[in-house]
Amino acid sequence: MRAYFRFVLHHRLTVGAIFVALTVLALLSVSRAIVASSMDKLFFGESPAYSAYLERLKEFGAEEVNIFAFESPRLLEEEQQARLRRVLDRIERIDNIGRVYSILDAQRIEGRDGTLYVSNYADEASEYPSRIPDLILALREDSLAGGLVISTDGRNAAVLFEIDPEVQRDLPAERGPEIIHEVFDIFEDEGFAPSEIHRAGFLVTIAEVVGQTYYNLRTIFPFVVIILLATVWLMFRRLWPA
Repeated sequence: MRAYFRFVLHHRLTVGAIFVALTVLALLSVSRAIVASSMDKLFFGESPAYSAYLERLKEFGAEEVNIFAFESPRLLEEEQQARLRRVLDRIERIDNIGRVYSILDAQRIEGRDGTLYVSNYADEASEYPSRIPDLILALREDSLAGGLVISTDGRNAAVLFEIDPEVQRDLPAERGPEIIHEVFDIFEDEGFAPSEIHRAGFLVTIAEVVGQTYYNLRTIFPFVVIILLATVWLMFRRLWPA
């Protein structure tokens, strides 16, 4: 042990340089780390119950819905509809996304004189712009849309999308956050202010966790190291104790 300490003390700079190099390599490795395996596989593996559950998803759709809500005082107006349709078209083209649903898909279902009438709120708004305030009110009170794709005050709407059940089982852990970032970028590209976009859902949570992890590694950790080194230098006038 004496020989070891003697060697370290006699080759301080060399040993320090080796530790710095190893630290830098470790940080580079971590920054490019790939989890790759599916979150579902991680927790449920080859469970027969999980396989049966996936089969049900193919029939009824995914239970995991991710939501992007946005503020707009001009819902259903032609210009707003066109912008939202561009967003929806681009989201539908993203790999691994299944169904996409929004205020433009909301249907008005009424029973009159023993007959069931089904119409689309957005289509009615385009055909009769003067009725938009009444259609917004009807949407807010619609049991299938009110409080879901449109807020109770009628000033906010939501875009909901599912992950394709066919790929959910094998979806890499990194792909989820990538999808969220791609959707967010689409909203920004089409003129939606980031401060007016509100996100919710499992993938949204995972994306934020991953983002905070990278932020800690790339920003907070180096800053803390610098503070510690500076503190040690001020206390001992040397960096070796660090």
